Amino acid sequence: MILSNQVLISIRKKIINSEFKLNKKFEIFFDSNYKNLDIDQNLLFKQFFYSRLINNEFNKKIIEAEKSKKKLFYPLPKVWSEIIQNEGYKISCINPLSLSILKLKMIIKALKTVLLSFPYKHEQKEDFIYVHNFNHNNSIKNNKFNFFKWILNLINSDTKQVFVNRGSSKIIDEQYKISKKNIFRCESLVFFIKLLKFYFFFILKFFKNDDVICLSNEIIKLEILKNKSFLPKEVFFDHSEAIYKPIWTYYLESLNINCVVFFYSTNSLPIVLKESEAESIDNFVAHGWELLNWGEYFIWNNYQKKFLDMFIKFQNYKTRITGPIPYESINQKITIKNKNIISVFDVTPFDPTFFSTLGLPYYYYSYEIVKKFYDDICKLKLKNDFQIIFKSKRINSNTDQRYKNYLQDLRKRHDFYDDVSVFELISESKKIICMPFTSPAVIAKEMGKNVIYYDPSENLKFLEKYDVFNHNINIFNNDELQKWVSQ
Repeated sequence: MILSNQVLISIRKKIINSEFKLNKKFEIFFDSNYKNLDIDQNLLFKQFFYSRLINNEFNKKIIEAEKSKKKLFYPLPKVWSEIIQNEGYKISCINPLSLSILKLKMIIKALKTVLLSFPYKHEQKEDFIYVHNFNHNNSIKNNKFNFFKWILNLINSDTKQVFVNRGSSKIIDEQYKISKKNIFRCESLVFFIKLLKFYFFFILKFFKNDDVICLSNEIIKLEILKNKSFLPKEVFFDHSEAIYKPIWTYYLESLNINCVVFFYSTNSLPIVLKESEAESIDNFVAHGWELLNWGEYFIWNNYQKKFLDMFIKFQNYKTRITGPIPYESINQKITIKNKNIISVFDVTPFDPTFFSTLGLPYYYYSYEIVKKFYDDICKLKLKNDFQIIFKSKRINSNTDQRYKNYLQDLRKRHDFYDDVSVFELISESKKIICMPFTSPAVIAKEMGKNVIYYDPSENLKFLEKYDVFNHNINIFNNDELQKWVSQ
């Protein structure tokens, strides 16, 4: 079913292509303080606001306004409010209040960053890499598919010190020391006092400018790093936070410190049901990939490179093909009953109400289709020496409740895992069945395993010739699935 989401996608595309009009006062301030940094200010602001405001909540507000014909109350920069108005939506007269609330939140957040930067203890001067917003603590516990081991081996780093800014206070691996650390900490009390002065000067000078003041926390972080004598050797971001490139990364890059985005999955395109839609797939994507301007990306294969080339306008970016990236949480051990394992990987169906806010053209990952995926596989006629193991994705508050109930019943009759290593399970498997186009299929292919996508709807066969979707992995219908399993 096609939703009103195509209208939504169109609006988001216009926002992506818009231009920010910055005030002259800020341009002078920016040039005097950061003139040595190669920053496109228009792009910087667009990335920042798009990543924080043009999200599911925005989609929800637009859909509600479309249905109710009521005025939109949502924090938007002036230029984007004008786009919304030009599309026929009414903007609430108190809408500037919503942006003022956001501005206040950013001011408070910046103050918090300043206060947390207090140099309460002497920092150790040791080489380290920094992984921003890493939140998969369990993946480093006695696991051969360890993200930190993987990344340090990949970059051939001499250091075994990794800092993260989330998670446990300290995690010790067999070989590597992983620590939670605030890299935005002042090195001296003198500079801390200077930073406080800078903060209040900035707030007072640009308080009336909503766009600029919302960037205050990022400006503070930049000022801290500019005055540190010991910086990370490399910095890594996962692709879920890649739309906005933090202003402080430009400073690190000016010192030849790499700031890299790594993709922990490959399923980044929406499913479409017509060849004409596949041919013009960029018209159905409004995630904001066009705004990316990072210097380097770690990607899985050439098919993912083709995806990036479709959207990224920045001409001088580099890619490094690394193979699948082990970025996962692990709490369970696999119980092997048989040597011949068929592992099965699904895609979690969203609640229909929540799905309507995602800005996707078709509701492919519905409860009905996912249920048929499971039902068809459970009906497969297997040889006695085969064991099927199901690996479901994470369930959260946005998951379809019917799916949750359905899984509870299936777990009573089949081998199910929620929190095992995908890499480990695939390495133990003879055959792998995946829903289109979940990433474990690509992992299996890279491992040389016998893997297919199974489409229970039988509507996606035409996508076999579009490798940017399927990564050159077969898409089977039910008859083909049974023959493949029986071979």
